[in-house]
Amino acid sequence: IAGPLFQIIFYLFLTFIYQENLISYQNFSIIEKYHNLFLHLNLLPIYPLDGGKLLYLIFQKFLPYQISSKVTCVSSIIFFLI
Repeated sequence: IAGPLFQIIFYLFLTFIYQENLISYQNFSIIEKYHNLFLHLNLLPIYPLDGGKLLYLIFQKFLPYQISSKVTCVSSIIFFLI
């Protein structure tokens, strides 16, 4: 969860420096758009991404290891195809 956590902290920092008028609205808007893109891309439930790893940890909590691995692989393929 380090990737999404960093993205949230970075967004809070970005908002703070914008409110202090250290960057212009135009720069803030561009950085915010790229930041949101990376955050949402990182949270996709596809296994190599952080969202997939979080999904795997959730499955592993309730299912045995082999079943959780298979369910994570199948769900990653489905989300990748979508």
